[in-house]
Amino acid sequence: SHVAESLLERGDDVVIVDNMNDYYDVRIKESNLALLREKYGDKRVSVFVGDICDAELMEQVFEFMRPEWVCHMAARAGVRPSINDPFIYIQANIKGTTTLLELSHKYGVKNFVFASSSSVYGGSKSTYFSEEESVDHPVSPYAASKKACELLAYTYHHLYKLNIS
Repeated sequence: SHVAESLLERGDDVVIVDNMNDYYDVRIKESNLALLREKYGDKRVSVFVGDICDAELMEQVFEFMRPEWVCHMAARAGVRPSINDPFIYIQANIKGTTTLLELSHKYGVKNFVFASSSSVYGGSKSTYFSEEESVDHPVSPYAASKKACELLAYTYHHLYKLNIS
């Protein structure tokens, strides 16, 4: 909601897609969305409750809303839970990211911002993380899924010149 508020403050309209899973308190999410709508209005804040893995829903969102920029912060979060149920992390993070990348390419999105995770650094001994540091040894399915998403983003940039940040 901080990113959405910053974008709204600078004059952008925002489209939010959230499946409202309960990893974080749903009441807080709903409250944050209500505050954004109250402050900026429904014409500037569009909210879709749904899963970014739902290709049909996301196609409808892209077709109807025609986003120029995508800030992809959606992910199934949690290092420890990913060890117990890796499949949901692979599904949510990799399939969801691929869906958004594919639609961003198809609809000519100008820039795709991808939020990765410090978890991709795995067992790094470094005090500070660096983009030049090797991140080829993830220590959880969550970290591996986020690393895979980084590689997918690179691939879409390489193949389609999709701007990735």
